[in-house]
Amino acid sequence: MVSFRFHLVSLTAVFLAIGLGIAMGVTVVDRATVDLLQNRLGAVRRNVARSDDENAKLRKDLDAWNSYADAAGPELLSGKLATTSVVLLTTGDTNGDRLAALRDDLVSANASVRGEVHLTSQFSIPDDATRAAAQQALGVTSPHAETLRALLARRLFEHWANPSAPSASSLVEAGLVEWTPTSGVTLNLDQAVEGSVRLVVVDA
Repeated sequence: MVSFRFHLVSLTAVFLAIGLGIAMGVTVVDRATVDLLQNRLGAVRRNVARSDDENAKLRKDLDAWNSYADAAGPELLSGKLATTSVVLLTTGDTNGDRLAALRDDLVSANASVRGEVHLTSQFSIPDDATRAAAQQALGVTSPHAETLRALLARRLFEHWANPSAPSASSLVEAGLVEWTPTSGVTLNLDQAVEGSVRLVVVDA
């Protein structure tokens, strides 16, 4: 005859087995999860190392090309623009170092840099006072900033394409554009763009 004690011991054993099985299962799952994460972390580290190697090679190649450009640049550029007149067009976003480097290259190429046209922050028509100044400079009554910006650009470039077009100097007087002639150059903005002139836009 099966006693109550036997049932108690059996049930206890069953619960212990279940508890042990759950604990072992959790341990196995945790171990598998850790292994998976470690494998993925290893793959990421390998990818990073590979990317670092590739970047190092690219930096080395870039340094080599820059060294070549520095050494060969003057010889390659010398005299290539000897009969060319240039006007630079810049904005507030133009990088000063790049602009200086470009000027040096143009000088090395024997180009005649007449000066720099700079579009000031006022060119974007940021306020009512600037709107009024732009309207007066253009001789228009349009109240829309977008329309005025388009007309300003048209006035500026139209005169360069056609010297008989309305003067662009009024834009300088209104503070919308700045004209800085190269040292020794006495031309105003309208005169600077007359004849065979190359416009070089420096936008970064």
